[in-house]
Amino acid sequence: DDADMVLMIQEFLKLSGYASQVADNAAALAPLLACQPVALMLDLIMPDG
Repeated sequence: DDADMVLMIQEFLKLSGYASQVADNAAALAPLLACQPVALMLDLIMPDG
């Protein structure tokens, strides 16, 4: 279905943009994340999941 494909593409682009933001900020976040438990890191990276 074309509507589903459009939604999938929009979601992919949104995730791609978010991923690039994370990559841009990784250097600044690395020391902070390195001090956190893994579960907390995952909450920061994937707040919806």
